Amino acid sequence: MATYREQGFDELVMREWFGFFLPATASAAVRDRASNLLRAALTQPDVAEAVAPLGVQVTPTTQEQFAERMKADTEFSGRLVRALGFRADS
Repeated sequence: MATYREQGFDELVMREWFGFFLPATASAAVRDRASNLLRAALTQPDVAEAVAPLGVQVTPTTQEQFAERMKADTEFSGRLVRALGFRADS
């Protein structure tokens, strides 16, 4: 089977990420504490070992880095959807 690049989709990269979200009303102190605790947990060797068989690489980020990733992926996906002419109407 041909890769996306071989089919002419040079920019198409399948990248998945998982995030943890809090309610928008959470205080900065709560967001910071949760972020710090999650990053500490995700850097534990047993977490990386547990997901390695799934082909998953754990890469903890800051809140700002995650927001930038979501923004970049949203912009990329939007360009792709427009270029393909995809429409969600029935």
